[in-house]
Amino acid sequence: MTSPEWTEVLRKRLAAIGVEVRVQTFTGDSSYPVEYTLIAGSVRTFGEPTLDAALVSLIGELLKVTSTDEVTSYRAMETALQGLSGNILALRTELLVVKAQVAEQEPILRDCEFCGGAHYTGQRCPLAPQAEQAQQEYEDTRKYMEHHSTGGD
Repeated sequence: MTSPEWTEVLRKRLAAIGVEVRVQTFTGDSSYPVEYTLIAGSVRTFGEPTLDAALVSLIGELLKVTSTDEVTSYRAMETALQGLSGNILALRTELLVVKAQVAEQEPILRDCEFCGGAHYTGQRCPLAPQAEQAQQEYEDTRKYMEHHSTGGD
């Protein structure tokens, strides 16, 4: 199975599916004259003596990455994150509602034109004329002015 023709066929097929095949040839006292390294995304093998051994090593590494436990763990994390995202959105909405309610109820200190001091919204200055009283005073003043301007008593 390790004939040069078969090795070339495997290299082409691996390249076609996105697996990079690196071949290093050594001379001298290296224990293997050729080492194969396969790289598939972030998964890689290191210096196998034959392409067959490199393929077995790559399959083993890929199985580690996609083990059932990790996939289950990933799905559990994804589900938990989706739940947390939903909870965060619900809390944010609730916070905005509460903030709007507080803003409506929160008293604001305003300057008073009648006493020169300040009062919270909803409070009434004791020096401020009552609406009916102010209207009555206006009517009384108007009648008085009319009476005196026409030469009445």
